[in-house]
Amino acid sequence: MTPYNVSWIIHPKYKETCMSGGLEADIALLLLPTHVELSKTIRPMSLPPKSATTKQMEGARAVVCGFGMDENGGYPEYLKAVDITIENKVFCQKHHTASDKICARIQNKETDCDRDSGGPVVINNTLYGLVSHGANVKKFTNSPFSAYTSIIYYRNWILEMIGKE
Repeated sequence: MTPYNVSWIIHPKYKETCMSGGLEADIALLLLPTHVELSKTIRPMSLPPKSATTKQMEGARAVVCGFGMDENGGYPEYLKAVDITIENKVFCQKHHTASDKICARIQNKETDCDRDSGGPVVINNTLYGLVSHGANVKKFTNSPFSAYTSIIYYRNWILEMIGKE
């Protein structure tokens, strides 16, 4: 527990793959002790429908947001966001992206930033991914992609952990 009484559930395969140099199962759930008061700026997101597939996401536009480091090494005062286009599985596999990931091609150095990890990838108020790894703006490598943990891939695990399945 943290000082705010928040606890978490880390996917059981994360440590195993992380220790071997991979980033599979790069997902955790935060458990809040009380309900969050909804407002104009705090709203719930849906999980993808059970019928959703990563193939259906190819070419879709999504929004990624976070408070990660900017190109000057500082942190923004306000939440930042960038539009991305989800790439196809062939592109992602070419860049050695794990099967539990979706990815996006970086264009014009517009991507998620260092320390945005865990930030949402959203399409129409539905959570489809979480920032996992890729290039970071400050130390921009020539990496042509960013990778995101697929919520479709982990949907059943999430529902099981929160007691909805």
